[in-house]
Amino acid sequence: MSTRRPVTGVLLMLLGAWAAILPYVGPAFGYRMTAAGSWTWTASAWELHLAAGALVLVGGMMLVLSRWGSTAIGAWCAIVGGVWIVLGPLFASLWLPVTSSETQVFSSTLNDAARPLGYHYGTGLLIVLIAAYVLGRASVLGRAGRMVEAAAAGGATGAATTRDREPVDLRDGAPTAYPSDVDGAPAERPTATTTRHRA
Repeated sequence: MSTRRPVTGVLLMLLGAWAAILPYVGPAFGYRMTAAGSWTWTASAWELHLAAGALVLVGGMMLVLSRWGSTAIGAWCAIVGGVWIVLGPLFASLWLPVTSSETQVFSSTLNDAARPLGYHYGTGLLIVLIAAYVLGRASVLGRAGRMVEAAAAGGATGAATTRDREPVDLRDGAPTAYPSDVDGAPAERPTATTTRHRA
């Protein structure tokens, strides 16, 4: 098993957990996007963070625990969650109150720019990049595995066919032996006429 898949899965789990709990823990350290306090259940907190972060977390767990067959599902879960973390605030203004600062992205200082990067854009972009890398790698390895299997099957069939059809040379002047045909009946053998010349 490749060691890259568990590493990327753990990274996605950490980023998903960060995105999910940040609006609940961040205000306790003065790192907030809204006026809500820490551990306050709001519509923007669970719609824009908790749900998307949980989806990314599940996708990362699938990468760590599953085989390559379901890696694509885990990667797509992380991609969808990451995209929503980035684009959620842009569409959330359709149903969230217009006073919510999550739907009004603007920055006048470095601190103002750091908040949306940590809450949305930077976190979501990292998630999408890592998940896209995993998805591309899984696609390449899956295609390479199918090509190797096809080549091995073709080589085995070709070797068996050549072995069955090659004549067997018998020593001590015996005639050449030919393999049986497909139906099991003896294959047609060439006839030879021997002419002896007297001295």
